[in-house]
Amino acid sequence: MDAPESQPGSPSGSQPGSLPGRIYLLAYDLDRRQLFDRTRTAFLTRAAVLIELAWRGRLDADGHPAATGAGTTGDLVLDRALARIGPHRRSWKRLLRRDYRQTLDLVEQQLESAGVIRRTRHRALGLVPRYAIELLDDRRAAEAQAHFTTILRDGPAVDQVSRTDAALVALAAAGRVRTVISHADRRRYGDRITALTDRLGTTSPGLASAVRGIEMTIVAARGGSG
Repeated sequence: MDAPESQPGSPSGSQPGSLPGRIYLLAYDLDRRQLFDRTRTAFLTRAAVLIELAWRGRLDADGHPAATGAGTTGDLVLDRALARIGPHRRSWKRLLRRDYRQTLDLVEQQLESAGVIRRTRHRALGLVPRYAIELLDDRRAAEAQAHFTTILRDGPAVDQVSRTDAALVALAAAGRVRTVISHADRRRYGDRITALTDRLGTTSPGLASAVRGIEMTIVAARGGSG
């Protein structure tokens, strides 16, 4: 399958233009100067990695996918995920929960190398290492967030929305990314969100189902069962 196409309003540059990089920018709260929710963003970047791999034909898209194909993708985050997934079949939900924190860290490393963010390390309570995230170009994130809010509220017919934009709206809605989609938007445009998420089902019904179930997956992980 073809890689996701570039769309107007998307961040420029090869790394920020990847699906994981783009959902990261959508999740950055420009007022608070940090991610709107780090755990949710980790699951969303992980889901974005799986979607890109499926689109590239590097995941068998059956109900229990496995890595397929040979050679590298040219993207460190995708290649690392492929190596960890391997040939063993697992459910989409299990793949989503696997390595989600590490995936977020790799995406941030990639964005930092591309000059999109700057990370400053500190220790919470003097013990746990954490990073303060500085976005180096607010305009890029602001335009992207406005772009996807517009797609949800005033965009074209669902079948006219690009596959990439449909996936990003679906992820933002499933992860409750308030920088893009408010609680009122999720209620008002619920049918449109469902239809856009259904577009993922053309790759794999299981993938669409996993995205719809992100909220419950996050709740389970935070409850200590992840």
